[in-house]
Amino acid sequence: KEFSVPILYCTKSLFSRARIKANTLEPPASHAILGDWYSMLVPTRNGNLVLYMSDKTLLTFIFTEGERLTVEKLFLCFLQGLQNVLPALINSLPRTQAIIDEYSSGLICRAKNASLLGSLADFAVTYAKFVDDDGGIGKASIGDLVFEVNQRPCRRLGGLSPWEVTAQLLQRPQSN
Repeated sequence: KEFSVPILYCTKSLFSRARIKANTLEPPASHAILGDWYSMLVPTRNGNLVLYMSDKTLLTFIFTEGERLTVEKLFLCFLQGLQNVLPALINSLPRTQAIIDEYSSGLICRAKNASLLGSLADFAVTYAKFVDDDGGIGKASIGDLVFEVNQRPCRRLGGLSPWEVTAQLLQRPQSN
């Protein structure tokens, strides 16, 4: 099996905001079960969110930007997001930890896939509206919003929700 590491593809604005130096890497897609991830900055009325999306299942989660973004913070928030959503999808702590371990290292690259960027932008609009309608970043129930957005059917997923597609993928036996 060829060597590959998971990739976090970030939008140009997120690269700039987190002061990530541009790279010209064109790495191959990873073999991680949930694939590679896309991320972008999402402005709301009273602050920014960071949105993460799986390229395989369109599973998403968000974090508030808080203090100045760094590469380390982007990565730690990503791992924390996986730790928050995976237990609701799989009922096995060892399996959850094995999936998180797949993402213990990776690359950050500039996002280029227009189709996936379009899906990411659609989710960004949805999250921004939900957060603003729920009273803003300080008052919104982020966990509830993540669950609600991931339950919505997606045309790109054949009418299934990201939650359903992710659960189906995680229930399949894994080959090594």
